[in-house]
Amino acid sequence: MTGPVDVVASPPKQLLGGIELPRPEIRRALVLSFWDGTFSMVMIALTETFAIAGAVALKAPTMAIALLGSTPLLLGSLGQYFLPAFIDVQHARKTQVLVGVGLQSFLLCLGALAGFLLAPYAAWAFIACIVLAGVSANVTTASWVSWMGDLVPLESRGRHFAWRNRMFAFVNLSCTLSAGLLAANYSTKNAPWTFFTGLFLIAGVCRAISYQMLRRQYEPSAGADHRETEWRAHPSKDFKTFCLAHALVQGAAAMSGPFFNVWYLRDLHFNYLALSLTSCSSIGGSIVSLPLWSRLADRFGERTTLRLAGLLVGMVPLPYLFFSSEGAVWIINAGAGIAWAGYNLVSFNHMLTASENKNRARLTAYASAVTGTVVFSMTLVGGFLATRLPVLFTWQLQTLFLVSALVRIATFSFFFPRFHEYAPRPGQSAQELFNQIPGYRVGLGLLRNFFRAFRG
Repeated sequence: MTGPVDVVASPPKQLLGGIELPRPEIRRALVLSFWDGTFSMVMIALTETFAIAGAVALKAPTMAIALLGSTPLLLGSLGQYFLPAFIDVQHARKTQVLVGVGLQSFLLCLGALAGFLLAPYAAWAFIACIVLAGVSANVTTASWVSWMGDLVPLESRGRHFAWRNRMFAFVNLSCTLSAGLLAANYSTKNAPWTFFTGLFLIAGVCRAISYQMLRRQYEPSAGADHRETEWRAHPSKDFKTFCLAHALVQGAAAMSGPFFNVWYLRDLHFNYLALSLTSCSSIGGSIVSLPLWSRLADRFGERTTLRLAGLLVGMVPLPYLFFSSEGAVWIINAGAGIAWAGYNLVSFNHMLTASENKNRARLTAYASAVTGTVVFSMTLVGGFLATRLPVLFTWQLQTLFLVSALVRIATFSFFFPRFHEYAPRPGQSAQELFNQIPGYRVGLGLLRNFFRAFRG
């Protein structure tokens, strides 16, 4: 007679975001990373909506507002590119990320108090704090990407980060809307600096909480195969062409981008609730349209979809020349969110496939450095032109919007037909490829989600 058979219970599956993870410490690390990202999103929502509003309230000069949008990208992207020449990025990544996040938290809190200084020092001190906060985060992006890339199994990255990014988009949307409702009675005419102090102190505290989440997070050891022996990038001619075209599109957007909020607040007299709803419209358009752009890219290819998205991005500023009511601006901003969602999705996928089987981290840093340099230069041009262009429509800034659109369309017409079509990875959709690397916001994408300065 056969005795009872001992059944060994299999250990429970470690699930997060619908995917199975190999070990409990990996799951705990990704849970902590999720909470880090959640509190970071609260910081992002507050900063991207009210950073320029704070600068306008302090009567910051036009050039200072232009620097607010472009300087973090320039210094952060150059830091990403040249940092590996001096230190071993792969084997000190957690330390670098913690230093950057800690500095960002401190600088946001310092910026919250800067407005109490005497004019004109208050405006410049506030600008300096926000710019340095952006730089401290941007320069450690590559280290964070490497860290997260080692935590999430390759075959699950697309699904995990798609889930993660959807959740963060809703956090961003909810926080932006809540902040706008709380600020419904304020505008540039009656908002005391204590209002901005509260906002940026909350942003700094949220970043400090995310620091604690990161500090407790497990970091897998980086093996010898992760070490980069050559820090310089060696891009092909096609890759250089794409980088230049992408940088010019983003640079043209940067010419006018920081001044959309100035236009809303100073010329159109939006209160802060209306300002927040413009951000919500853009975020909502992005959330709704991303699956559609993914299907278009899968069906028609990256090159065709990129040309469509590039054309739409080029036309984004044109409706602002003829419509200026709150409702019209919200609708136009939703359209801008749709256009930029497609462009960010397909342009980054194009860069990934163009760098397939090459030193992708170095090429990505190279692309970011080119974008940062061009964006910084063209932002200064925008700051110079903002007060010197003739009034062709109702407001002077609308002429700057027109110049931005013309530069985008010229770039699109000259460069985009030259792009090559690359075969997509077998079995992966465009959206899965987009989420394959956790740092898909490298370069201007990261800055766009941090400051939201380049709105148009």
